[in-house]
This record gives sequence, C-alpha cells and structure tokens, in this order.
Amino acid sequence: MRFVKRNSIFNFLYEFAVIYPSPANLNIFYNFGFLALFALISQILTGVFLAMHYVPHMDYAFASVEHIMRDVNYGFFCDIFMLMCLFFFYSSLCAFSQSLYYGAYAFPRQLV
Repeated sequence: MRFVKRNSIFNFLYEFAVIYPSPANLNIFYNFGFLALFALISQILTGVFLAMHYVPHMDYAFASVEHIMRDVNYGFFCDIFMLMCLFFFYSSLCAFSQSLYYGAYAFPRQLV
C-alpha cells in the first residue's frame, strides 16, 4: 500500500478506481450510454474515412466500393465497422429506456 501512495501514477489510478465517489444506485445499465457514445464516435470516424475514398458518380460508385474493399488498407474493416449503426441504435434505446425506468425526467432528481 505504501508503494501505491508513493508512486504518483499508481496513486492516481487508485484514487480514480477505488476511492472515487459514486452513487449507491449505480448499476450495469449505466454502461449503455458509454457504449452508444463509442458507437457514434466510431461511426463518425469510419464514415469520414470511407467518404475520402468513395466516388459519388453513377458510373464509378461500384468501382469505388470495390476499391475500398480490396485495395485500401483495412477498408473491409471500415466497411464492416459502419454496421455499428445497429449497435448504436440498440445501445441508445437501452440507455433511454433505463432513464425512463428510473424516472430521470421527474422533478426530484436526487435519486438519479
């Protein structure tokens, strides 16, 4: 324990992970908001990356998608990663339903 308190990095991690004050009603459902944020950020980043390589022309659209899937490094991964829209929808739906279940919209917000 003395080693943790002497070393500043371990002390910061210990204070952040163990001593950090958190509400008593914190449960696993609060992770859905973070997961929705992660899915949204990954969608934005992969969308920008795919938009840099896509050609929006009627004659070249299929060829540009084929180029992204075959020639661009990790292009198939970015194309598959764009399926995060389903994950974003379901995780945000769970986060909103959790807020409705616990009554986060009600006036006395002491329990939230």
